[in-house]
Amino acid sequence: MKPFIQIRIRSKVDTFEWRDYGWPFIESLVNTSKGWLTPEHISTNPERFKQKFESVEACENNWAGLGQIHIDGKKVSEFHNDFAWRRKNKLKGKGWITHKMINQLHQLIPAEIDFKVDYYKEINWFELFRHWCGIFPPQLAMLHFFTEHECKGVKQLSLNQLGEFGALIEPQISKIGWAMYYGDEFAKEVNVAKLQQAGFHVEQWPNGYLVTVTDCLEDVEDDFKTFSQRQSEMRNLFKDEIFAVERGPEVIQLSNEQADVFEQLMEKSKCNVIEGEHWQIELDEKWQLTQSNNSAFEFAYYNSEKKEIEKEVFVTILDRPDTTLDHQTFAKQLAQITLDQYPDSDIGWQMVEHSVEDYLSYSLVIIDQYEQSSEGVFRIAGKILVFPLYIVRLTFMDYCAIDLETSKKFSAPIFFSFKAKN
Repeated sequence: MKPFIQIRIRSKVDTFEWRDYGWPFIESLVNTSKGWLTPEHISTNPERFKQKFESVEACENNWAGLGQIHIDGKKVSEFHNDFAWRRKNKLKGKGWITHKMINQLHQLIPAEIDFKVDYYKEINWFELFRHWCGIFPPQLAMLHFFTEHECKGVKQLSLNQLGEFGALIEPQISKIGWAMYYGDEFAKEVNVAKLQQAGFHVEQWPNGYLVTVTDCLEDVEDDFKTFSQRQSEMRNLFKDEIFAVERGPEVIQLSNEQADVFEQLMEKSKCNVIEGEHWQIELDEKWQLTQSNNSAFEFAYYNSEKKEIEKEVFVTILDRPDTTLDHQTFAKQLAQITLDQYPDSDIGWQMVEHSVEDYLSYSLVIIDQYEQSSEGVFRIAGKILVFPLYIVRLTFMDYCAIDLETSKKFSAPIFFSFKAKN
């Protein structure tokens, strides 16, 4: 896996305001290091990009447009659409912003900015991170350089391997990144004197503190042993309560004989396996992992010459915005919301399946539609597992199938393997 940069920010500011937040944020992408981070495509859905980036000004219509949730024809809430951007050429990367909202319990759900991009030494990533912290004063923020030291074996897709902030309402830190911003309620957890006495760089900001583990971001790659030691030392200077319980990949203990059999089986099947505590999915070796983090995985299927992506699979794990509803009721709402969020079609969508099935501990939502044109089939098929506290969404995108049946031959094994565990 190529080394990559990840920046993640949680912020309680009104990120949906274009002039104060949208404009300066997108402008920073365009102006960084001669335009190396300039978006190539933008979208309100990080799972589908069809609109080319033209200019900062042209993004205003895509920034935080209002959406509505209706139940039985009655509007129950409003939300701001996400903003997403990506690059597919040099410095491949993707990011998105989920805007601040108030849920039905009148709780504030902070905005989240998440950006992953190939590492490039000529870019001053720390200055970009500081600039974004200035635009979106963070509740929590992280800048980290993920290298082979931490990502070796990432194709096994451990959900706990990469840093995250956990629940939206009561975030916790799973892992200290090279640079961390502790703002709002987390600022009081920073003991500046102890950190500085231990030799850590600490900057005081209006609503918190920006702290780095070492002096140079590249230490993560060039001297990982020292970085890890300093990371551990910094961790010990904070209270345990602000950190999530650190867990490594779930491991099944096998006998030597069982391990040999399992290894031979995996070599033959060559599957990408993703699994959580309550669910799992498998994709065969033809699907290439293109991006992953703790809660989102992206796979691509290339044509025979491996020049263009023909199909993509996205797996996303999301906290439920309203856990007061039982999973059956929430699943019915989610089915309608998913259907309403399909992009506009000049040709017209044709329905393959629209269903909700309820089980004791979860519900299953399937929304499957396609467009048929002279160029072939464009299809978006989704399968969603709705659990009491979170959802797992599988999205299958087919850009150029000959017909629907051909597309189904690719999606059927994936959909079959995607299921809740007993």
